[in-house]
Amino acid sequence: PPPPILLSELTSLMEIKPSTARQCLYLVDVNSLNENLDFSVLLEVLLGEGRHKLLVDKDFKTLLALGLTCKIAHYQVSQMPHFLKEVGFTLSAPRTISPLRLYRLLLKQSGDEKLLRTLLTTNIADFGKPSPKKPTKLTVSLTGNESIEFWKKQLVLLVSMSVFPTVPVAAQVGATIGILLEADRDDHLTLRQVYDLVLSIDVKKRNKVLSIIFLYELYNLAPKEFTPEDIAAFLPTVTSILYFTALRKGVTVDQLKDKVWTTMAAKRTTTPRNLIRGFLVAFSKMQWLQLSDAFPVLGLFKKFLKIQHIPAAVSKALKRNPEDAGLQQFSLFIHVVHRSFYPTDENMFPLWVREVTTPLTLLCETNPLFEMTNPEWLVPTYTPSLGGKRLPSPAKRDPASVLAQDGFSVEVWDKLFQTKTLSAPQVMSYIRGLMLLNYDSTAVFAFLQKKKASLTPYILLKVRQLIRGFFDADRVSNIASGLQGRSADTLKLKMPEYEFRDGMGNVSWKSVKRNVSSDFGKDTVDDYLQKLDLLLTSLIDESPPSLSPATTESLITVTSELNNFVRAGLPPSIPTYTKATLWRYEGVNLTDIIPEKSKGFPELKMGITWCQSPKGGGSVDLDLSVMLYDFNFKFLDHCSFEKLSPSWATHSGDFTSAPYPKGARESISVRFEDVLEEFPNARYLAIAVFAYSNQSLDDIYDASGFVSDPSRTGTGPGNEFMISAARLTGKGRANQAGYVRFEKKGDGWDQTYVCTDHTLMVPGVTATGTSRMVGSNLRRSVTAYEQKVPVKLRLNTLAAFYSALTSDKVTLLQGDGTPLVVTRDESKEPATGAGRFKFFERIESLISSETLHGLSAVSNFKPSPDLLALNVFGGELLDQAKFAASTGSSRTENGHALNLINLRSDLTSVDVKNVPVTKMVYNQIQGVDLLGLLTQLDLNKEKEEKK
Repeated sequence: PPPPILLSELTSLMEIKPSTARQCLYLVDVNSLNENLDFSVLLEVLLGEGRHKLLVDKDFKTLLALGLTCKIAHYQVSQMPHFLKEVGFTLSAPRTISPLRLYRLLLKQSGDEKLLRTLLTTNIADFGKPSPKKPTKLTVSLTGNESIEFWKKQLVLLVSMSVFPTVPVAAQVGATIGILLEADRDDHLTLRQVYDLVLSIDVKKRNKVLSIIFLYELYNLAPKEFTPEDIAAFLPTVTSILYFTALRKGVTVDQLKDKVWTTMAAKRTTTPRNLIRGFLVAFSKMQWLQLSDAFPVLGLFKKFLKIQHIPAAVSKALKRNPEDAGLQQFSLFIHVVHRSFYPTDENMFPLWVREVTTPLTLLCETNPLFEMTNPEWLVPTYTPSLGGKRLPSPAKRDPASVLAQDGFSVEVWDKLFQTKTLSAPQVMSYIRGLMLLNYDSTAVFAFLQKKKASLTPYILLKVRQLIRGFFDADRVSNIASGLQGRSADTLKLKMPEYEFRDGMGNVSWKSVKRNVSSDFGKDTVDDYLQKLDLLLTSLIDESPPSLSPATTESLITVTSELNNFVRAGLPPSIPTYTKATLWRYEGVNLTDIIPEKSKGFPELKMGITWCQSPKGGGSVDLDLSVMLYDFNFKFLDHCSFEKLSPSWATHSGDFTSAPYPKGARESISVRFEDVLEEFPNARYLAIAVFAYSNQSLDDIYDASGFVSDPSRTGTGPGNEFMISAARLTGKGRANQAGYVRFEKKGDGWDQTYVCTDHTLMVPGVTATGTSRMVGSNLRRSVTAYEQKVPVKLRLNTLAAFYSALTSDKVTLLQGDGTPLVVTRDESKEPATGAGRFKFFERIESLISSETLHGLSAVSNFKPSPDLLALNVFGGELLDQAKFAASTGSSRTENGHALNLINLRSDLTSVDVKNVPVTKMVYNQIQGVDLLGLLTQLDLNKEKEEKK
């Protein structure tokens, strides 16, 4: 028998079986009870804490009689069976069951803290003292069919656990199987029915170890009942076969987890013939990559092959079925594992060709992930130079190596898809190349449909944006013109220049050669996008939000913050005193940072601070320059140490060293009215920094660039009121820190600061000597930031997407703060994946990049009174506590959930925050995978409620 199960380790519910449950039925009609009598207080006193130990049989009869004298007392006894907790249980039972009768049975039969086997259908042994603090739930079944359904559900839940099981859990699998097969139980299951029940569970949801334990328990009950195919269905990997063998040798589940079993597997046991054949069927169904799982435990696997006489069994099986490709491959694998010797006798070579050369050649030809470093091993004629040498293992390659070495072609991709080892993310990473090859989109998306469990709506939305941005009309037209007049099916064409961002956020522009099909064109792009949208909408259907969109409202603060791209890569070092944190190629409108400056800044100060290392290393001389360009990026003027006081700016002066710890600071104040007076077409101020002392900026102890408001003091270095600041980095000695785009709007200014922190590979260290290079880089920086259809996902697009998925009503706060309410149109945008996708596209089209100042009136927003949840999409500039207090909305007992979502954050977290001085709370959500974060929020809330 399996070891006893401790009550504290039970993972499923316990059941009162029908024969016991029928002893606990009410014997009278509840509707006939007296409505005027009330013995509920007396019952509560008699059944109070600890008093159950004083009760005897006669007392129970009296209590039962009292419970059946009036409706109030009956409710007290039947609907509020709190007294069961006194013996460590809660109850889930039909209303015809008397908890008092059940209570009497439990108390009577528990004796010295043990429950008898006749009472509970599970195999329960000594479980220690029952605890009212941790009661076990009892489920009552009145019929055999109810009981069977209960235990079927328990078995499915057990085998679907997501963690490595313990010994008690493994024993519970065996006990549950026993209950389902009990011959004296009404409607008991057959062995085949129990097998089919677990086999019907999605293989991805099955616990790998518990599936093996299930097969082990079932096989031991009737070994001859199972065919080799039945056995193989639960043994899909090498590890599963080794685990199964270890269990048959007496290894426990805990020993499997601790790897103790690897030293015990050499014990000899008799293995039934159908089990050996089941192993062979399982091995023959595995891909070579799956068989390779044996290499990390090669010694153990060799022992397994020897003890179970697997090589001999394979030889016999091949004689019966010599054309079985799966067996041929496994026979080859055994040769590789044993590193068999190439024959020295040419007469033995025909056998070698049949068992090694032929299947090895087939493997390398059909599976591009494997190759023989020495191709002589694939030669079908005898090669004397290999005589006596050991067979090497085929070298494994990843898909990137295959495409680089064998060529990026339709033929290579055909082989890669046939290997069945590709993942959805791998295919997604090559989606542009597949499109250029005009590869069959039906095959690509049929593969992705099968693998969509590893995809999310967010991933597909990013890929969709990549395709739309990379294959815009101009690029497709450029590629098509390069294909004209060419007769080859596939050509290697140089791609139009495109933007590339590395893991540090640095932007560069590349123009590489790609293999392009002569059939590639706009139709290819449209076809891929259409199928991608279908896949995306199907995922939306399968990822419903936790709360109904009808009772959830979304608010998008359409600011310049959300005009930035989704953050990726390593975060830069950002000074703590900055008001707005900007990564490389992120920008923000200055009015969004300082809302009270609704008309912009007549004057701005741009500067640098730096400090030499406390360990010495010589003086560091950094020079600040601000260069002026018009809207066509024509260089106009500059302010630097070469020209300290042009008509439109004033330089603070040149500092040639920055001793530790105070360092040095240079700044340039720019007066915008004076700029336009002298240069009416001026549009951009490029901020450049040069290391005149020739150090690389990465080697400088501390160096930062900033933009500040000269009209007031703040907490930054030199009491500057910092608007934005960022660390200066790079391997070179020149850096374009950022730029300011400015334009006169009425009686105010529209000013946007973009941080670039871009290394300039220039020989000069002066503004006049680098103005052309700075202008060229400025043009590209502006293009990267302002492109209409970028390759990367903008945050406002992401906000529109998630708001459409989670809400039927979306409010956009943009421009002057006037709310624009967008409501889902049921007739054109039904509550399906496709309908919500149309709703998203409509919201996205209404977000204007020209009016990005939605913070100006955010405090005046009031949500609908009948909401269950409000999702607020914003960034780092939204004062979350202030917003929660001003809207009067919070996650309280009677209020709705308030989810404040910071899409700009590179973190992924869900936290409950308190509003100071009030009882209001809100959910602070940081990250871009909102559907997953909302699910996590629900789990956290569930845990909180349980606690």
